Amino acid sequence: MSQLAQGLSQLGAAAGEISKNSSGNPVEPVDFRKLVALLPEVPGWQKGELEGEHMTGTFGYERVTNTGGNLTYEKWDKNEQSAEFMVLVNRRFIWYLKAAG
Repeated sequence: MSQLAQGLSQLGAAAGEISKNSSGNPVEPVDFRKLVALLPEVPGWQKGELEGEHMTGTFGYERVTNTGGNLTYEKWDKNEQSAEFMVLVNRRFIWYLKAAG
């Protein structure tokens, strides 16, 4: 059995255990960066650019994406009515915007 098949099998078994033992109470989601760090190195496979979103409670989010080949970061806080936006242009320059109100 390949490493990938073993990993998927273990993931399925763990998901089954989690659903059996779940209390139904809400939990904080795991940051996608921490999950990516746990991915195994598979020969012949290459990890791509990180992209993901993290909810900051029910009142905002943080998001990292790739827009037009440039790494972007967005943050929105509904309570504070504030936003941040950052773009790494050509892997050399940082364009940053912060707004509130």
